[in-house]
Amino acid sequence: MTASKKRDEDDLSPIRTCIGCRTRRPRAELRRVSLDAGGALVVGPGPGRGAWLCDDMACFESAQRSRAFGRALRADVAPDEIARLQRAWPACRAG
Repeated sequence: MTASKKRDEDDLSPIRTCIGCRTRRPRAELRRVSLDAGGALVVGPGPGRGAWLCDDMACFESAQRSRAFGRALRADVAPDEIARLQRAWPACRAG
């Protein structure tokens, strides 16, 4: 195998894109947001489609302004759900 085809252990980590800043990062550096069955936004692992965000509030606000939550989740996301998650964002941690 040539040097260009070798992969480090770090390269094996799944890469995701932040829906706010569009930066590609390892999954461990981002938070996953998804919709539960009742239409509430939840942070952490779970079934179904997820959207990935950096911890930075600026990324959250950018995703909110550009309506990226609905596009990434391929669903209608209620504005009050985004506002609720925004209030809790600094304290949210993926479980």
